[in-house]
Amino acid sequence: VTIFRSVSYDGVTWEPKTVFLFVDDRNVYDYVSPAITLQDNVYRMWYVDVDKKAYYAEIVDGVIGEPTLLNVPFQGKLVPWHLDVIYNSEKAIYEMIVSAYTNRSDRQTMSMFYTYSADNLNWSEPQAVILPSDEKNKWDSRGMYRACMLYDNGTYYVFFSAHGPNKTEVGVGLMYGSDIYDLKSYI
Repeated sequence: VTIFRSVSYDGVTWEPKTVFLFVDDRNVYDYVSPAITLQDNVYRMWYVDVDKKAYYAEIVDGVIGEPTLLNVPFQGKLVPWHLDVIYNSEKAIYEMIVSAYTNRSDRQTMSMFYTYSADNLNWSEPQAVILPSDEKNKWDSRGMYRACMLYDNGTYYVFFSAHGPNKTEVGVGLMYGSDIYDLKSYI
């Protein structure tokens, strides 16, 4: 696993990429689709690892600290895969959006779930907030893949990728709303 880092001060011009994190054995640590933030000169990283559980670790001066297993009470056979985490300073909570599946041999049929935490250790029971389309031939009818969540001025914005029944039917969607449990589609 190699995670690169590039820095920009204007969003247009970027410094050359450098290796941010390198692990030579994916059977030990996988860092699946990490969510990384920089707060107080500490990189904070949330990810799903080889055991299909969510973790948190801090990276200081290029050195990753001991991972902490997050207490996310996924119900039934629900397995997390790709996640994004933000710290909502207005609400003083961490918020996670995560794609998850129930059939370990079929990671193609997923929904997006939301969970939150006040202490970044104990999380609420994840609730489905974005489901595949009911129309079987739509670009988002098979499964949700990865999402990024923003919260600005009282409104959530969730950008997500999804796919339909064939590999060529893919797209990116945007859902938004003041209530994460009642998002509207941006058309």
